[in-house]
Amino acid sequence: MRRRTVLSLGLATSAVAVTSPYLSSPSAVATPPGHSLTAWLSHQDIQQLKHRVKKDASPTGAAWEQLVVAKRSADLARAADQTPVEALFYVGPYYETPPELLKLSHRFRWDAHAAYRLALSYAVTSNRKFAEAAKSLILRWQAIEEFSPKDDTPLVWANQFPEFCWAAEILRRNSPVWKKADEATFSDLIRRGMALDPSARSNNWGSWGVVLRLTSTAYLSDQHGFQSGVSRWKELLDSQFDDRGWQPEEIPRNGDTGNRGIVYTHFNLHPLTLAAEIASHNGIDLFNHRSRAGIRIADGAAVAMRWTVDPTRFSEDTGYWPDDYESYRVNGAIPSYSYGYGEILEPHFPNADFRSLAAQDRPLSFNWTGSILTVTHGVAF
Repeated sequence: MRRRTVLSLGLATSAVAVTSPYLSSPSAVATPPGHSLTAWLSHQDIQQLKHRVKKDASPTGAAWEQLVVAKRSADLARAADQTPVEALFYVGPYYETPPELLKLSHRFRWDAHAAYRLALSYAVTSNRKFAEAAKSLILRWQAIEEFSPKDDTPLVWANQFPEFCWAAEILRRNSPVWKKADEATFSDLIRRGMALDPSARSNNWGSWGVVLRLTSTAYLSDQHGFQSGVSRWKELLDSQFDDRGWQPEEIPRNGDTGNRGIVYTHFNLHPLTLAAEIASHNGIDLFNHRSRAGIRIADGAAVAMRWTVDPTRFSEDTGYWPDDYESYRVNGAIPSYSYGYGEILEPHFPNADFRSLAAQDRPLSFNWTGSILTVTHGVAF
């Protein structure tokens, strides 16, 4: 069966082929020599990571052991599992779909995390088996033949697929196991998956779509597509934040109850921060870009960190009260949500609330793309 990207009215009914409006045609994406784009970590970043792991520098050394080395056996076993990938990529609504029907979503997520960890392991150790395993995890998703646009499918692709790109970029740059045929296969998957790009959405879906667009177009060295992602990031900063640094669309989530307002505030700041970091690797400073209301992304993060340290301030500010599980610590030990993007922001905009949280919780991890930022971006304080 010939592989195709589809948008269908049903899940596997008649469908029409589509292409992403944000990608240049394949013949037009080549970037002039010496002007390639970086999808995530630069060569210098990798060298610094190797040095910090070797020196067991804080917080990198401990984070590496806990978030990468400790998971390596399971990651290798996952890569060795040859269970075929389903031909139809569809993910149901997160809050309405029973766990047993989210198996594809979970496999996609854990494969992406494992591929990224193993690619980093190869970059640090030069052990070929880690590169081979990462390659296996990445390329088996080329078996997808149909992409459904329904329900949470676009969001899951946008907030998980970029880590596959990050892993592939490491292999392409550093490992002989990544062949020309592998590059062609994976580039095809990137192009087909971009049809799901949700960056036109106004909420966190749009922000995750920007991460997908920047990562995908950077990997393909598509300057035009990359610049369109930067422009969309600026539009979202304008529309998502008011002059206090609040996010009016994320705060009252769940039927205007606001009971998950802090979670979704972080959940949107995370992709916006990832996108700003990707842009910075390509000579574009979004960290200091201000919205029409005068807000930088760090201003929004400062609000979120303040609410995280003391959820009562969220209630006082907004009039909403977070559920118990929304508060910083449910059981006295485990953070209720992720604020790991602060590892990226901290060197640019030091924040005392973030430091107080991270001092207790490091290494910081996340269930979606940007899963181990303490490893790659954490600094001592």
